[in-house]
Amino acid sequence: MDFADITQIRSEQEEREMLSSRLQPKGDSALFCSDCGGVIPVKRRELVPGVKTCILCQKERERSSMEYF
Repeated sequence: MDFADITQIRSEQEEREMLSSRLQPKGDSALFCSDCGGVIPVKRRELVPGVKTCILCQKERERSSMEYF
């Protein structure tokens, strides 16, 4: 392994860490979904800190964003 390989590995690790931290919700979880207005279950609010959408709306968001790839 040479310097270029090590640099590439570090760059990829930093990118993964940046994306992971950026995608993690932060703060208080919403009681109601910001998309449909439905109640977000307590268990989801506990497991996903800062969550703003119910599971159905989140799945729809993810599905919609994948259509561009």
